[in-house]
This record gives sequence, C-alpha cells and structure tokens, in this order.
Amino acid sequence: MSGTQKSEAFANRRHNETIKHKSTRPFFATPLWISLAVALLAILLLLQVLYTYRNWFAHQPITASLTRSFCEITECEITPQRKVNQIEILSKNVYGHPNDPNSLIVSASLKNQSKHKQPYPLIEVSFINKEEETVALQRFRPESYTKKNAGQEFFLPGETLTFRMKIADPGSEAIRFQFRFL
Repeated sequence: MSGTQKSEAFANRRHNETIKHKSTRPFFATPLWISLAVALLAILLLLQVLYTYRNWFAHQPITASLTRSFCEITECEITPQRKVNQIEILSKNVYGHPNDPNSLIVSASLKNQSKHKQPYPLIEVSFINKEEETVALQRFRPESYTKKNAGQEFFLPGETLTFRMKIADPGSEAIRFQFRFL
C-alpha cells in the first residue's frame, strides 16, 4: 500500500468513526440542549430565590416593583413591613376605673408615622415600682385594642388610633407605667 492509499484509508476510517460517533450520541446531549437546560435551571433557581426572599425584595427600592408583579402572577403574599419605631404615642394615660376599684383604664392615642401601611403592633404596658423593677406587665394583641377597626388589618400611613382598655390594678407598689411596641 502506498502512502497515498494509507492516508485515504485512514481518512475514510476516521470519517466512518465520526459518523458512528455522531449517530450514537443522544440528541439531548448536544451543546445546544445542554445550554438550554442550564439556562432553564438558572431561571428556576432565580425564581425560587425571589419567591423565598420576596418579603425582603418587596421592601427594596430597586426590586419592589418586580417582586410585586411576580407575586401578582404567582398569587404569593408579601408581608407588610413592621416598623414599630415609626409609631408615635400622641397621648397615654392610666387611671382608676370609676366603677371598679380593682381595675384601671389604659388609654392611648397612636399615630403611624411610616410612609407604608403596617400591621398593628403588639402593645406592652408594664408597671414599675420605686426600685425600677417591673411589678406587672400585660401585652395586648391588636384584636383587643382595635375592635377589628371595621375589618381593617393594617395601620395605614398617617392614621391615628385611639383606644381604651380595662385591666386589673397591679396594686399600690406600682408607681409608674410605660408603653412598648412589639
């Protein structure tokens, strides 16, 4: 066999191996399909991250509109921001109940200074003695002081809420009180 014949035989064998190799590879193992699968998995991962951290993304200026649109499509809920430091106490008072000597009346007016609606806070009223120790403490859920506020779930921006509640008198040891929002 001459050199030319050997190179032709080698080329033919190489061509046949290439054809066999291509015909035995599954179509989904081609670079195009692999690229599409990786892109699809990356998109699914991004959507999962967006869904999982939607509350955080919804309160960021750059991603807020995208997150709200995403939740409209997928019908997911975004928890409103809770900023208890934006709730101002306009007035507060604790005084003896006029008809029950063992009870006190707690009254207060609150205002939401935040630019966004927020859930009503848990209100804690504590009574302090002369040694600055807490002698009595009571926490109030929003249902107990909002009276359901005509079905309203959130403290709207600029809204003022006034409430009055009857509580048990902690006794003469308590000389002052304080409010705290949780």
